[in-house]
Amino acid sequence: MYGYKITEIKEFYLFSKTVKSIRIPKEITYITHLGEYIDIDVEEGDHWGKEKPIIECADACQLEEIVVDSENPRYSSLDGVLFTKNHKRLLYYPHYKTTEKYIVPDTVSFITTGAFAGAKKLKSLTITPNVTELGFNSIPKKGLEELRFENTHLPQYNYIDLEWEEELREYPKYLPDVVDTVVYCIEGSNLYKEYKKTFEYPEACCKELKTFTIPTTETLKKGSDGKWYYYVNGIKSNETTLVEHNGQWCYV
Repeated sequence: MYGYKITEIKEFYLFSKTVKSIRIPKEITYITHLGEYIDIDVEEGDHWGKEKPIIECADACQLEEIVVDSENPRYSSLDGVLFTKNHKRLLYYPHYKTTEKYIVPDTVSFITTGAFAGAKKLKSLTITPNVTELGFNSIPKKGLEELRFENTHLPQYNYIDLEWEEELREYPKYLPDVVDTVVYCIEGSNLYKEYKKTFEYPEACCKELKTFTIPTTETLKKGSDGKWYYYVNGIKSNETTLVEHNGQWCYV
């Protein structure tokens, strides 16, 4: 219309009681909230632009899926869930998605602010090992019966309040607070120990804490840079050390 091309959705807040599916065309390359870009190109660990949910829905909202045009250069969807194009960041899980059990794809390393917070029908959620950060309030506080962590140490990151004309307020890292949920952690992991500490208080972070074990696999893989990297259970280790592989010692 009038020769203009729409490329941005601003302040995405859905009130509709009848809309069950949203389609994002290839032309939409930015979704913003309160005038701030959700910058999906920032480096891992840089939390700028992540302090607000990428989409917010009213309680009566019946949204079940988000579908993204396959030619969109910045966003993608998988089974109705919104991701960045490379599926490394899970951006939004629709409030009324009918699935009761959801396992985060192995490609995901970051779950953004409020991503699962409004999920009404979700009963079981598995956070896979490659996830290194959980956004503020990314896990639903109510309705979830089972939360399974396949990570050893994964608190939510610091939340920075960027209200206009106010000083920055930083809240400390904390465990997902799911008082009515049974939480499963790897036996002996730091995450299990952190949850266990919460039971020293009248109201723990979860309803019940259980453990499970996973077999440990160690391997070396050669990267595109020609260097060898050490992987534990499929996750690249940041340690630089000597390891034995197939009878040979390698410096990683």
